Amino acid sequence: MLCLWHVRKAWKENAVQKIKDETLRVQVLKAVEEIMYSSDLIQGAGAVIRAKQKINGLRDTFPAAEGFVSYFEETWSGKTAMWVTGNRNFPHCGQDTNVAIESYHANLKSILTQTRQKLSGRRMDWLVYHLIGDVLTHYWYGVQCKLYGFIKNRKA
Repeated sequence: MLCLWHVRKAWKENAVQKIKDETLRVQVLKAVEEIMYSSDLIQGAGAVIRAKQKINGLRDTFPAAEGFVSYFEETWSGKTAMWVTGNRNFPHCGQDTNVAIESYHANLKSILTQTRQKLSGRRMDWLVYHLIGDVLTHYWYGVQCKLYGFIKNRKA
């Protein structure tokens, strides 16, 4: 299983290098992403076979993008089962949660470090640590107390 975000990133970087016409580049990347997300709803091994058929048709559809199509066939055609979403047949395999969490964390840090009162040289990892460890735990404790009628221990 490959992370779809990283696969698309590699495709985009190579398309920028090999396809100079921006309109053609957008069309090729859309066609390749349609193969990735297998819009014809075939699942399992059938999705891989259908994706390989579509990959073989790329050369005829986009003759001006010869360099990218060659790269795509050499590098990614053999690994089709690893990046076609129709082949992912177990729960939660298409969510790419690791990348989503990394993106959220990076965005949170960039927003917090752009404020006027930022502390230079400090990372915001401590904030995420305390939000997850202390604040979230305290919040769920309060929710459970209300839900089940627990009495809070005032001394603790």
